[in-house]
Amino acid sequence: DIGESSFSIVKAAGTLAVSASDGYGDDASQVVADTVQNFSDLPSPAVNDMVVEITGDATNSFDNYYVKYDSSSDVWNETVAPATATTIDEDLMPHVLIRTADGNFRFTQVDGSSYTISATSYDVPSWGLRVCGDTDSSPDPSFIGKKIRDIFFHRNRLGFIADENVVMSRSGEFFHFFPETVTDTLDTDPVDVASTSKKVSILRHVIPFDEDLLLFSDQTQFMLTGGTTLTAANVSINTSTEFETSLNAKPIGAGSNVFFCFNKGNYTGIREFYVSGDSDTKKADDITANVPKYIPKNIFKLASATNENILVCLSSETSDQNALYVYQYYVSDNKRLQSAWHKWTFGTASTDKILNIDFIENTLYIVNERSDGVYLESLDISPASVDASATYLTYLDRKIQDDTTGVTVAYSSGTGLTTITLPYTIKNTMKVVGRVGGSNTAGQAITTASQSGTTITISGDYSSANLWIGEQYEFSFVFSQQFIQVADSVGARISVKEGRLQIRNWNVSFNDTGYFTTEVIPVGRDTSTSTYTGTVVGSGALGTVSLDDGDFTFSVQSENDKLTVSLKNDSHLPSNFINASWQGYYVTASTRV
Repeated sequence: DIGESSFSIVKAAGTLAVSASDGYGDDASQVVADTVQNFSDLPSPAVNDMVVEITGDATNSFDNYYVKYDSSSDVWNETVAPATATTIDEDLMPHVLIRTADGNFRFTQVDGSSYTISATSYDVPSWGLRVCGDTDSSPDPSFIGKKIRDIFFHRNRLGFIADENVVMSRSGEFFHFFPETVTDTLDTDPVDVASTSKKVSILRHVIPFDEDLLLFSDQTQFMLTGGTTLTAANVSINTSTEFETSLNAKPIGAGSNVFFCFNKGNYTGIREFYVSGDSDTKKADDITANVPKYIPKNIFKLASATNENILVCLSSETSDQNALYVYQYYVSDNKRLQSAWHKWTFGTASTDKILNIDFIENTLYIVNERSDGVYLESLDISPASVDASATYLTYLDRKIQDDTTGVTVAYSSGTGLTTITLPYTIKNTMKVVGRVGGSNTAGQAITTASQSGTTITISGDYSSANLWIGEQYEFSFVFSQQFIQVADSVGARISVKEGRLQIRNWNVSFNDTGYFTTEVIPVGRDTSTSTYTGTVVGSGALGTVSLDDGDFTFSVQSENDKLTVSLKNDSHLPSNFINASWQGYYVTASTRV
């Protein structure tokens, strides 16, 4: 019991070990003084703390148990056999992270210690010892001497997976992995069960799924099931599917489905595990089948936000350590209408290294390591997110306001420059933008005179302006190769790849858009670009950004297989695209007679 504080179990690396002690001190009377076959054969009264072994069936050592006499109550109590009171080594076991009353956290061993913070006392739990029986009737939990691969909570039990076994604590007693008694089987007893497969199946990951547990080994997925009340008597592990699984990234649940990685040489594939509604069979579809060479190898973290149907992947590859690979999907009437992959890049691989990611509701939290320290940054993925007092979102990375703690803005009349000092070191190109309020024009980019270290200088007096400051980045969308489509004999649309398709021009429809450029790269000719620019109107506190809806047409004049068409936006203004179309000429390669 750790009072009103909350705690988390944190896995510690290393092989687990145990040490044994007799548990009876130096009192010579605290040893097995006798053996009897039945409980009714015990003497009464007896010597205080006298231990007697009850053998039961002489041919079966598993029904032996031990009792100790308590003279104060004239009762024989079940106890542990001498020299078998195993102590779990807390140095090598998972630790706990306890949130204290002052809002901080304490990382500590599960060692039964006590401490006081801000006049509040805390009792750290301890790992329960063997309290009855011996190594036959109350054996060590199977994680002893092995590495714990994963930790979970399930059906009011704390669980570990180690080697081929799943080990769960007593029900409601998270730190006790030995039974309370060996004379009876209780529903609350610990659970220790091994996977059943003809293969060697070292369990790597575990995740709750459909009221049961989904277990992952290198090549097999298992389901751990039990009764309404999970007990050691009704628990079972059965093979579910057989797909290879990555050892690095823990699978993650997303609604009624589970995403998990698998290796594809220098790339990573991701499958979506689910139960088919029409046949009640378990399947695992490859959601990277259309981009087999897009997701890099060594994915080590998955994060999901089901309220926005988004999955984010993080790789440890040096060239991608500053990038997140993002999967967005949309399902309606059991049909997947959208399945899109894209990439978010932060700074450069030499300036940014993303260590971890996790979602809390609609906010993605990012732990980013740079040369000047480790930063915790947040990214709101809500589609309707806007800046305070504005109708749009200013798109900058590491975005902060001029009145944020740690930011100073000072104007020098002698130089005519305003100096902005930031709470972090500049690593990439910075941008200063006016926000609603103050003497500036809202939404207008302000030209910087210089930027280095932690300072940015701009010409003019902006000491009373309201500003956004952040890193500039570029949005880029590349269209796939386009083809003429016709209906086959059953009405399905198929692409025609014969003949010559000359694309004349391209059109994109947009809404709530302030800026973007188009880029056409034909083979053997110069790149051509076109720019759409919205209008910034008004000034001061009433200043707003004009975001328009409409269509934008630009020239292409190239064969469909000899060009690349892109949409880009490196400004701070939003761009939202609805659809695209093109016009052109098609000439068949041959005519049927």
